[in-house]
Amino acid sequence: MQAAFKAIMRKTTASDRRGYDSLLQVYRDTNLSQEKSRILGHLASSPDPVMVKEALDFAISSEVCELSLRFKGLQLVLRGNIDACFDFSGS
Repeated sequence: MQAAFKAIMRKTTASDRRGYDSLLQVYRDTNLSQEKSRILGHLASSPDPVMVKEALDFAISSEVCELSLRFKGLQLVLRGNIDACFDFSGS
């Protein structure tokens, strides 16, 4: 399933955000914390910095458990999105 999440997000851009929206809906619909964690870890894997910023904004929203945020925030940086993580000046 993780490969599918990654494949979906790698094709997601600000002009075609269907993948992001569908994963976000699955996140909101599931009661499984492990599934939420998997999805959260992939939401920011889009190559589009606009979508990465949106995923990071979601990650710090009240919908996301603080413990998940700490763990997944580290994963986002490790996945190579560090530039997008710290470039909020363009928005």
